[in-house]
Parts: sequence; structure tokens; C-alpha cells
Amino acid sequence: MGMDVRVNLYRDQDADKKPISADKVPISADKKPIKGADKSLSVNENKVLEYLQSNQAITNKLVQELCGIKDTASKNLPRRMVEKELLIAVGEKKFREYRLKL
Repeated sequence: MGMDVRVNLYRDQDADKKPISADKVPISADKKPIKGADKSLSVNENKVLEYLQSNQAITNKLVQELCGIKDTASKNLPRRMVEKELLIAVGEKKFREYRLKL
């Protein structure tokens, strides 16, 4: 009544030594460079600078949404950019916003 079927699959001995065709293509090949991006800056720092090229200011909340990062990181990112003298901070505490340094 019942039939049991067993299938054994064997891996080629040299299969692990051969690169897969996808290994030959760099991962970043599909990403477009950000216009005017600085190589020494992080991806998120470049996103903030790109945003500020077309907008007057950015807040921590906007940084969080733009970069897809958590609250603490969205506070630290602009603070580091101020230390690098890329941005200036305007305002106090929750009303603080960041602008491009002229």
C-alpha cells in the first residue's frame, strides 16, 4: 500500500572551491553615488547633507525618518556632524534644529 522513496543528494567535492557568479560582482555595484558626497563621511551623514542642500534645516526626528535609525542614533549623528564643523545647531533641547555651516 505505502511506498517509501528515499533520495540522496551528493555535493560535488570541488563545489566549495568554485566561486558563484554573484561573488564576482561587488555588492555596492547597484548603488548610485550621492552627488557631491564626501567619501570620508558615512552614508547617513551624506543623506543629511543632501537633504540640507534643498531644505533650510533638519531636526532629530527628520534625521530618524530620513536615515531609518533609532532615536538615540538620530541625536548622535547631527551632534557628530557639528563636531566635524559640517552643521551648526540652532535652538535648545527639543526645539533644536541643524543647519549647514556657511
